[in-house]
Amino acid sequence: MHILDDPALSPRVRRFLDAHGRRIRATPADWIRTNATVVHADGRQERAPEQLMDAMVAFEERYGGLWYPVLGGNGMEHGLDGEATAHWSERGWILPGAVIDGDWTWGVDVLIDGRTAMRLPDDRASHRIIDRSVEQRIESHALVHSVREWAHRHSHLLSMGDEPALDTSGFPPPVPQASGPSNTWWADEDHAIHLQLHTWWQPEVRWILRCFTRHRQELDHMATLLPASDPKAVPPRDWCELCGHFRMEGEPCFPEGPADDGRSVPRTRT
Repeated sequence: MHILDDPALSPRVRRFLDAHGRRIRATPADWIRTNATVVHADGRQERAPEQLMDAMVAFEERYGGLWYPVLGGNGMEHGLDGEATAHWSERGWILPGAVIDGDWTWGVDVLIDGRTAMRLPDDRASHRIIDRSVEQRIESHALVHSVREWAHRHSHLLSMGDEPALDTSGFPPPVPQASGPSNTWWADEDHAIHLQLHTWWQPEVRWILRCFTRHRQELDHMATLLPASDPKAVPPRDWCELCGHFRMEGEPCFPEGPADDGRSVPRTRT
């Protein structure tokens, strides 16, 4: 069943896709089974085995043609788009670029087991697993979209590859449905904390930890839950991808919208 037709979606994803999702195009199953090929590590091409054809068809029937925006006007595009070819990688068989990330303007590969991965074109780093599944990825996007207009603040953190260790004792409850290798979420109805992988192609991996609150007067308290930024990870000026403007390290973001007292809250600008 295509995800846009699935009545069993979580309420958060259902609201998000009902409001913002649409179906653009999909590759027919019979076309996939007629044309599916594989490319081995040595460049050899041959007809795809039945197991890989089944995986391609299942992916297309579930996600083919799905489009939705998250932060910018370039949306997340899902589907084989007539390229029924699996490639061998260090992560196993992948469907290259089966998801186009509009915010990164970059292709996301989908592994046959459902996980997603990204890589750089110059081989500076191997494939990095990004999501546990496409559905977890969509859950995370739906949560980003629901809190992006809340007041927020962030820290820059470094680690040697894994998630940085955090004291989560004061955090809202974890959101496992939206959490994966590059995104971890804690949220309730009025607050959220999001740990997001930023760059991974250097020995020290950079993460961004953001806190969000629906009520802007609570932002200072929420910010006390974040560890101080690692000085080596802080850029001179930082671009807030949620608000679409530069601001200095430590400066809070108050997106446009009504304040609790009804007054207009302008965006913070530098």
